[in-house]
Amino acid sequence: MEDGSSFVSYTDPAPAIPAPAPPQPEDFLAEAMGELTLPAPDINIGPDAEDAVVNLPLSFWVGGRTEYQATAGLAGGVGVVVTARMKSVTWDFGEPASASSPTGATATLTCNGPGAPAADSGTPGQRTTPECGHAYRWKSTADRTGGAGSWSVGASVQWEVSWQSTGVDPVVTGVVDNVAPTQNTAQLQVLEYRDRLVDNPNATPGG
Repeated sequence: MEDGSSFVSYTDPAPAIPAPAPPQPEDFLAEAMGELTLPAPDINIGPDAEDAVVNLPLSFWVGGRTEYQATAGLAGGVGVVVTARMKSVTWDFGEPASASSPTGATATLTCNGPGAPAADSGTPGQRTTPECGHAYRWKSTADRTGGAGSWSVGASVQWEVSWQSTGVDPVVTGVVDNVAPTQNTAQLQVLEYRDRLVDNPNATPGG
């Protein structure tokens, strides 16, 4: 300028970019749930599924493990461990619940945990219905089973799923709600024995 002064342009510095927030255990929960594999229940019926008879008590249980885990997170750092524990099994025995009609809603039972095989007394007439068991009322005839000749037994396993943090102090824990049950089916043929009077081959004629 004529008076000898000059202008110097000035630009405000760009605001500092804040550092990203450190990862939290919850950030890895969805990944861990994606790694958690819960198998279809392994249906077991005993003492002998090949000898299922009307009014003969049977045990129902799910075989295999009752607890599964999965992990996700940063190597040696923050992460999460997810644990699924078997809570209960709802059994659908396939046959009608009614003792008087071979139609209608099916018989069901919910058992805590996987259930267990009952001790075999060795004598069918002396068996008692176990805590997680069922005695069939209806023979699995073709007309009652849509031509299959066997009842479709269903098992639906409910799981309790919890999670726990790793790499942070204090430890953070939580639960996962609305976990879908795992399900499976098996076929069970149920027979029926009937008493029948027969002639005594050793009887004396006319006696």
